[in-house]
Amino acid sequence: MFNRKIQVTLWAAMAVLLASAGWRVYAQAVAPPLGPTGAYTVVLAENSYDQAGALKDTHRYIEARRSDGAKLKQMVSSRIQERNIYLADGSYIRTNDLTGGKSTYPRPLDGTLPPRRDPERSCFSAEDQEIKSVLKGMETIGGYSAARIEMKQGGQTWTMWFAPALGCAQLQQRVEVGTSVTEQRLESILVGEPDPALFRVAETVKEMPPSQYYATLPAATSERLDRNYRASRGE
Repeated sequence: MFNRKIQVTLWAAMAVLLASAGWRVYAQAVAPPLGPTGAYTVVLAENSYDQAGALKDTHRYIEARRSDGAKLKQMVSSRIQERNIYLADGSYIRTNDLTGGKSTYPRPLDGTLPPRRDPERSCFSAEDQEIKSVLKGMETIGGYSAARIEMKQGGQTWTMWFAPALGCAQLQQRVEVGTSVTEQRLESILVGEPDPALFRVAETVKEMPPSQYYATLPAATSERLDRNYRASRGE
């Protein structure tokens, strides 16, 4: 049993906007093919509630892939608007659209990029194997067959669902800590080129090292991240 209410609704405004631009928008019960370009946008949602059960905020997690291989992961809420952009040339940009800051890594170091998931291996990555994650089988999420991968670490159980037919896009996530449960549920799948604005970084956004980007990090962590940042930039 969940210890809080999980309610997910369609991000209608975004879907209508993208559909009007020529996108193919599908309800969760339909599983369209990925298509020759391999491009898609997947939106997950996680609601948070106060002690009285009233909705406090909704976090949305956006994963998008362009036909050139560039990928994006974005988190959006009333307090956070952060994007991680992985460009086709191998560079990586982390940007905060609320504070107007960014950190650019021309040559990402190990640990900076997300795990490489192979649809032919049920999206089970080398990193999954190293941390002893377990492939628990296939389930249907939003009309797609999704690999259920489970990881136990530090008293937490993480369960994630990835769709091989969508290039291993993540369709759902569940985190259990004791009796507490949080879930990111599938809200929408759009097959086709993502909105270019998702990958666009304005010239007014200020470049800064992680110690400035994350102003509240412990000093030792800031120093380590700044070293990696400078190494990536050849500084």
